Amino acid sequence: SGDKEFLAAGHYISPTGQYHDKGSTDGLGNPLSGSDADAGVDAIVLNLYTVSELNEKWHFGMAVHAPFGMSTEYDDDWVGRYHALNSSLTTINFTPSVAYRHSDKFSMGMGLTAQYLDVTLSSAIDFGTLCLTQELGSVLPAGTCNTMGLVPQQSDGYAEVSGSNWSTGWNVGLLFSPSEQQRIGLSYRSAVVQEVSGNANFSVPGEAAFLTASSGAFINTDAQAKVTLPASASISYWHQLTDKVAFMGDVTWTNWSVFDELRIKYDNPNQPDSVTTENWRDIKRYALGLNYSLNNDTMLRFGAAHDQAVVTDFRYRTARIPD
Repeated sequence: SGDKEFLAAGHYISPTGQYHDKGSTDGLGNPLSGSDADAGVDAIVLNLYTVSELNEKWHFGMAVHAPFGMSTEYDDDWVGRYHALNSSLTTINFTPSVAYRHSDKFSMGMGLTAQYLDVTLSSAIDFGTLCLTQELGSVLPAGTCNTMGLVPQQSDGYAEVSGSNWSTGWNVGLLFSPSEQQRIGLSYRSAVVQEVSGNANFSVPGEAAFLTASSGAFINTDAQAKVTLPASASISYWHQLTDKVAFMGDVTWTNWSVFDELRIKYDNPNQPDSVTTENWRDIKRYALGLNYSLNNDTMLRFGAAHDQAVVTDFRYRTARIPD
């Protein structure tokens, strides 16, 4: 109807991330065994938007969408299993908003966001190499690992950390229409700080149980992680070129430099923090598009975008989030 609108959309994402090993080694300098990998996981991402006219000046809207998400999944025997096996990050934003039309040329809007985050991270643990390292450091008597049947890269355990959290953010937008054929938009979405709580579960092979008993580590425990999802700002332009053709473009900046490390803290004091240096950088995304109206009921849309890489130094490219 004229005073209410509803939009539902979906995106099918089919990523590919291929890895080819070129001489990786374990903590003892031995070549890592295992296969190469393709970490891509297909996904369907949905979003919903609705807006209602309260009066001639005010509108109310609600958005449900997934601003950030990723998933990588490797075979259990791949060469980088000690860095990552499965990684899954899901966020869902619920954003009620209000908009005020000051005039035909100028309007503004603002909203609050309730964001749900769910994350699961898993990896293998090389108890064979861990045992031999302790032997070489005189923590364990010589010959212990051989006696217990612990062999580097052949006595693997498993670790999985999972958690979830709710947090909040906000957003604002301005729209300026210098003419009926042109619109210029500005928007800003705040960062969201997620303090995730969850569980860390460990699977230890029987021959390595004595390592758990002696160190007090690798025991199921609660865990926490603090993750800041970035702020972003956009400027956009729309121009109606003819009755059938409209041109548009936008530039979006995302403050990914806030993601400098991924640190997991464990309630078990004998389990050291798990730290991955990310060192991401701020990026810009550039997009251009065209609308073509076939008739009053059908519109075709065409577009292309370039998204800068958040990782430019190979030393900070990780198996979990290759960028």
